[in-house]
Amino acid sequence: MVDELALEPFRTGALDRSLTPRSFMTEEQAMLVDWLLEHADLIPVTARGTEEISRVQIPSVPRAVTTHGAVILRPDGTPDSD
Repeated sequence: MVDELALEPFRTGALDRSLTPRSFMTEEQAMLVDWLLEHADLIPVTARGTEEISRVQIPSVPRAVTTHGAVILRPDGTPDSD
């Protein structure tokens, strides 16, 4: 089992409300995210609200499903009303 507290932060994953880094990715996690962004359409599905997802530090996400599935965000970050 991996001791998660012993892992070195490599890249910021998300910011808190004061825009301070809140969560981090290890180098391996960052490599996986980069690979997915390059080879697939990565669509995050999360319980986070629309304001919270705006602070997630993953670039080039085409869409996102937020707020327990209640909101679908377009690439520009606006809710899809369709």
